[in-house]
Amino acid sequence: MKDLQYYFEMAKDELDVLDIPYGDIKECTVNTRAKGRYGQCKVRNGVYTINISSRMLEDYVPTKSLMTVLCHEILHSVKGCMNHGEKWKRYAELVNDCYGYNITTTSSDEKYGLKPMDKDKEYKYTIECTCGKKYYKYRKTYWMKDMEKYGCYCPICGSRNLKLIQNF
Repeated sequence: MKDLQYYFEMAKDELDVLDIPYGDIKECTVNTRAKGRYGQCKVRNGVYTINISSRMLEDYVPTKSLMTVLCHEILHSVKGCMNHGEKWKRYAELVNDCYGYNITTTSSDEKYGLKPMDKDKEYKYTIECTCGKKYYKYRKTYWMKDMEKYGCYCPICGSRNLKLIQNF
């Protein structure tokens, strides 16, 4: 398992070389629950916290993938960059050009060299559409009890014919 703090400091050093004014980051932690996202940057009272999915720290995951996620999240701590707006994109492009990363607004397991998850085993509920699209949820929420009543539909095909499956 990779040492998150080591790579976090390395990512900050790389941004320092480029004079990117990232914010006051209190800590960078491992998130063992995050399966669908690779990293997250949160802010409270002007102080930032970054967490990285434990999936990114597996030994088989390329170091470049981990550094890409770390830089992506650290860039969110730059003033005016909590979203993926123009300023954030300019900084991401600068980092990509200088270090050969591929920082983008979205990503995938394939892009980062992660083994695909068996989502039916990872998530408690699956919502399945007649078009074949599946949506995965950890817990049942109020709208899942009566999806028809709440007007739920598939964002891919627009169908309201959704089926809720409990995986375990």
